[in-house]
Amino acid sequence: ELSKVRSLQELISGRRDRTFGSPKIIIAILDRGVESKEVNGQLVPVHPDLNVNLTDGSSKVCEFYDFKNMRSGNTPDDGWGTLEDHGVSCAGLAAAAANNPSPVTSEAEGIVGASPNCRLMALKRDPDGGDHEYADAFMWASGLKPANTAFPAPPSQGADVISISFWRSDLAISGVMSDCLDAITRDGRNGKGVLVVIAAGNGATDINRKTAWAAYEKTIVVAGSTESDERDPLSNFGKGIDLCAPTGLVTCCNIDSNTNNHFLAGHTGGSHDYDPSFGGTSAAAP
Repeated sequence: ELSKVRSLQELISGRRDRTFGSPKIIIAILDRGVESKEVNGQLVPVHPDLNVNLTDGSSKVCEFYDFKNMRSGNTPDDGWGTLEDHGVSCAGLAAAAANNPSPVTSEAEGIVGASPNCRLMALKRDPDGGDHEYADAFMWASGLKPANTAFPAPPSQGADVISISFWRSDLAISGVMSDCLDAITRDGRNGKGVLVVIAAGNGATDINRKTAWAAYEKTIVVAGSTESDERDPLSNFGKGIDLCAPTGLVTCCNIDSNTNNHFLAGHTGGSHDYDPSFGGTSAAAP
């Protein structure tokens, strides 16, 4: 028993020297985008928790792309309204910066994501897209050539992880989508395979009845758990769930419901605070 205790102590001690992830790892957030702006000819995130450089000097966001309008950059001009914050929230939970300075002296800035030293692809999905459109978007994000020749050349370094916090029951696993998921999980990352992480959804029902993508064997499906390590009552469930993660978290997106601008850079004591209400399996997956 003492040897087990020593081994545990050694394990804990060895974990003290942790990193916050590697800038070599890219997480693609395929969602509602992360608002960008142009600075000195370069696209950068508007939100301060994502507009940082990593330990190797590279920028946090390596790619912005809008699959809805087929253009670079993410802008809140497509009528998605207040739900525009969803993509920023997902990106923040995955990789918001650690210990970044606040614009207000003596105040902390925002939160820290799960992998604050990893890079992000900020991708705005097409809400009206079908199997072919999403398959092309997945391939492109993975650094592989999509079937649609209208797409620009894929990134030279594809994503290591694609995180998806939406689900549509009308999108089944067609031959196109299964072929796509087979390809990126087999051929992405130079043959190591891209990890595709999908939120289980918040319908309190079996995922097999709601989203065929999540039920597919090549994806990693994340259900929601509460602070007491029980299933979140709203989380979908069923055979095919791979992981559970907390749903009740504060995110990096800051929202003032009294304005129409849901991307204003706020701080912990400012008039545009960080959103304490974002949750569900949309939060669990990233």
